[in-house]
Amino acid sequence: MSISNKAKLLGAAAAAVIASALLVLSIQTFMQSNLSQASSETASTGTYDFATLDREKGQDDVLNASVRSAADSIGDGGVNLESVRLLGSSSGVSYWAALDRSDNVCLIFELKSETIGFSCVPAEQFNKQGALAGVENMLTGEYLEARLVPDRVQPVEDSRYQVVVAGVIVIDDSLHTQSGSQIEIPVRSGEPFTFSVMGEVPRDQL
Repeated sequence: MSISNKAKLLGAAAAAVIASALLVLSIQTFMQSNLSQASSETASTGTYDFATLDREKGQDDVLNASVRSAADSIGDGGVNLESVRLLGSSSGVSYWAALDRSDNVCLIFELKSETIGFSCVPAEQFNKQGALAGVENMLTGEYLEARLVPDRVQPVEDSRYQVVVAGVIVIDDSLHTQSGSQIEIPVRSGEPFTFSVMGEVPRDQL
């Protein structure tokens, strides 16, 4: 293969990576602009209902290197790295809970393709609605909609969602859950916990 052809291939590969990154960013922006659960720029003033954030930090409670490099861009003022708690991993996806520097509650996850999803919301909002983040990577076909839920929520077996790690409800393309579906999950106290499924973003709205 000639040098010029190699350069063309490398250029095409780089363009594909950039396009994928922009698509992921567009999808996150679309979801955040259409959901009340979007990342917040407002400092939290309440107490969150998620005991995992209060447990002693362990040696595994750190972000992966690729996520840590983006930590300053997550939430309001960046992630408070001392607050990071690993929730677990499932099917190659890692999940963390954390606080940002304004004490908003954050859900952070990373797909196998190193695509990062996140959402940070004030404690009062988290206690009512959880924290929702969703991403789709067009190069790999990965799509994931994840919601960190407060401790008062008691998920049950349901074909419309999965509980992959404690405290995280996931909807992906394997479940074929209809976009716009209303799901109510039992609670042990407080207001009913009901949410709408976002689903994959229509291409004409990116």
